[in-house]
Amino acid sequence: MALILVTGAAAGFGRFDAVIHNDGVLHSADTVTVNTVAPYLLTALMEKPARIVHLSSSMYLSGSTDLRKPADGTASYSDSKLWLTALALD
Repeated sequence: MALILVTGAAAGFGRFDAVIHNDGVLHSADTVTVNTVAPYLLTALMEKPARIVHLSSSMYLSGSTDLRKPADGTASYSDSKLWLTALALD
């Protein structure tokens, strides 16, 4: 709900020249939500900016492509950054 409110507030400014996603939590139950889902949804819910920048980490190199991990709570920081990198290539 908070993400939708933030997106609505941001949309009031019109189209952005750039959106920079510089988010990240390392050891948290919300790792996937903060590192992968939030930046993806925020960008999807707003008018497409001219540029989108996702700051990540080389730790994505040790991430897993197993998408069952968020459901069972075993997703790591590396996993979340790998998924974010894959979504950024879309």
